[in-house]
Amino acid sequence: MRRWRGCTGSRSPRPTLWRFPNAIWTRPAPEPALTLSARTGQGIDEWLKQVLSGRTAPGTRLLGDIDYGRYARAEAELAWLNAAARVRARSALAPAQLAGPLMEDLEARLTRQGARIAHLKTWIESAQSWLRVSLTANGQEPGVEGDRLAPAAREFRVILNLRAQGEPDGLSEAVREAFGALPAEVSIESMESFRPSPPRPERRVV
Repeated sequence: MRRWRGCTGSRSPRPTLWRFPNAIWTRPAPEPALTLSARTGQGIDEWLKQVLSGRTAPGTRLLGDIDYGRYARAEAELAWLNAAARVRARSALAPAQLAGPLMEDLEARLTRQGARIAHLKTWIESAQSWLRVSLTANGQEPGVEGDRLAPAAREFRVILNLRAQGEPDGLSEAVREAFGALPAEVSIESMESFRPSPPRPERRVV
């Protein structure tokens, strides 16, 4: 319900904006937003307390009024790229020695293009170990998961997932060049770059 302040003139119990051009209306303050992290666990306990107490229902504030047109326009700003490759290093490398230069070079190429990274994730695995490196902005310190001290190897499989504000062809070019700059033979198994189609949900569960 709207609550009115500063209304003057008629004492009508149902004021309207056209009769009160200087009126100000306010809405009840929303529940404070919570910051959650699945990785660190930040905010999870407080969120669960709210859900279990019945003070909030998960997803209702988000799903109640989604503007899919606005969502589609935002998605159209991003180019998507998914790639997978086999890498045979000229000499044995630890996964971190492969991931570090690949991510740094690719980020630099995207930055020179003017492409703004939304997320860049790379999964590198050898027969003995794996490493996942990710970042969500240009110039950001990457997050690393896996065995940073894994033994050196020559054979790797690389899976790369990229979302950036730029052109799909530009992303493909940057990835191919970054792979080509590695001290290794690279066989690209698959690569696709595109802009996503607008969402057309058939059903909404609230």
